Amino acid sequence: MLDIATQKTSRYSLFLTLFILFQPLLDLLTTFSLLVLKSSITPGILIRFLVALTSVIYLILMKKNEKNRLFLIYLLSLGVILSLNLLTTYLFKDLYILSEEVKSVAKISYYVIMLLAYITAFKELQLANKLNNYFPKVIIYATILVNLVMIIANLTSTSVSSYMYMKAGQSGWFYAGNELGSLLAIAFPVVLWYTLKKSSQLKKLYFWIPTLLTVYSLLIIGTKVGYGAIILTLPIAFLTIFIEIYFNRQYNLKMYILNASITLALFIGVLIITPMISVSTNTTIHLDYLAEQKTITEVDSSSENTQEAAVEAEVPSSPDIPADKDTELNELIYSGRTVYLAQYKTFFKEANLSQKAFGMGYGGNYKDQPKTIEMDFYDIFYQFGFIGAFVLLLPLLYYGFNLIKVMWANKKMILQLKYILILASLAIALGIAYIAGHILTAPAVSIYFVSILAY
Repeated sequence: MLDIATQKTSRYSLFLTLFILFQPLLDLLTTFSLLVLKSSITPGILIRFLVALTSVIYLILMKKNEKNRLFLIYLLSLGVILSLNLLTTYLFKDLYILSEEVKSVAKISYYVIMLLAYITAFKELQLANKLNNYFPKVIIYATILVNLVMIIANLTSTSVSSYMYMKAGQSGWFYAGNELGSLLAIAFPVVLWYTLKKSSQLKKLYFWIPTLLTVYSLLIIGTKVGYGAIILTLPIAFLTIFIEIYFNRQYNLKMYILNASITLALFIGVLIITPMISVSTNTTIHLDYLAEQKTITEVDSSSENTQEAAVEAEVPSSPDIPADKDTELNELIYSGRTVYLAQYKTFFKEANLSQKAFGMGYGGNYKDQPKTIEMDFYDIFYQFGFIGAFVLLLPLLYYGFNLIKVMWANKKMILQLKYILILASLAIALGIAYIAGHILTAPAVSIYFVSILAY
């Protein structure tokens, strides 16, 4: 019986790895359901959470085999915390929508379950010497599929707009432009590493195609996240190539130099075309909007009592109030998220002890329509409270700390191109999670992050 169970878990480890390859197809089904069938219950949601449920069973079976009780205690604790969160919101929230609360809890818990599942699956595949046969190839193939869809959608003029209003950008046949930009931004360093690894000869330069296609997709989406991933990753790769030349005596110098030259040329090319791409247009639109809002505010202010205005003008500005340029930059980076953050702080300050401990639920203690901050760590904290957020982020903290320890113990190895670009991918993911969200709270994106972290 034990052998049969072991075979089943081995198959499931392989299934989890190959499941990454099918993410773009699930996202296409989501778009079809939302735009054509007008259904909010999509195949993507159902399949992803069915896999999450079976992954919990897989984890329990694997950890029973390993006799690791701490792991099972964590899964049980997570279940208790999520239940207490739902109970707290039911008891103390004025406007309570059960379906929204459950859906939001499921979305955020998805990253935790899949992180633990991929770490377990990759360990098993590594022991069988099969991991490198499938990963990161599945990330590369999934990214290529996304890029092909983007190209076909644009050639046929059937692409969905990345933004609902004003701003430019296309997201192919994928519904959520922000999520699409985030997952490609996370995958981009891994795709670039694979390109540099494989293009070891002149006749293999075609391996640059996945990288070029990914750059194309990131640019036409029109998000700052996608553009930022390119601008950060290419210089890091360029510098790391020369670090690797210094430490690696078995290198092919000619190909290293050629790949470094292509990387630099691609970076310079992106800089040159920046004024002509969607992200530049969107930045201009955003700045014009901020200027318009500032003009409206100034007009409203001028209608006030002139004597009071004169007195206020003589009072030196508080150091706590940012200057206009700082405020403008802040708005440009966070796109208004700080307004919702301030609102959540007020909600949390007024919340009772139970809500502070176990969270205010989806949208906080809203009065009209629920709205998230779209900054993952803040959303998790306010939705689940002190205790809930700690339990949900504990695996990320634990494995992040272990990763830092391994890096410190293997400092020379970390300077290799492979590890630098994988770390760049993780850093981009965490940066996006903090600034723009849609990483830990979006199952379609979090699976890329957790699988790369697990690897």
